[in-house]
This record gives sequence, C-alpha cells and structure tokens, in this order.
Amino acid sequence: MLSATDIAATIVTRSHAGNIDLVVVAGDVLKENRVPKGEDAVVVEAAASRDWLFHAASLPLPV
Repeated sequence: MLSATDIAATIVTRSHAGNIDLVVVAGDVLKENRVPKGEDAVVVEAAASRDWLFHAASLPLPV
C-alpha cells in the first residue's frame, strides 16, 4: 500500500483480507497466519461463492 496522510482511510480503502495476518477479538484468535480459525457455515459458503465467481470470470483468487 502506498503511504498516505490518512492511515485509517488507506487501510480501509486499499487493503483486503489477504493483508490481514492476525485477528484477535476479546482474547479469541479468529485469524492467524492469514488462515481463519473456527469457520462457521456462512464463512465457508461465502468463500465457496467467491471462489466460484473468480473461476467463472477466469480470474486468479486474491491472496
């Protein structure tokens, strides 16, 4: 990401899930080493839908 004067805006507008290595909420690790932990059915279904759309459009999956 390019440097910017508004760091929060840069993170929100220029980042994606692949930029996130670790997510901790209330002491629970939800994502570690870019891998979600304890995925529920909605997350799994959303990921499968995303993968299908990228495949149908002949695009590589985002990292």
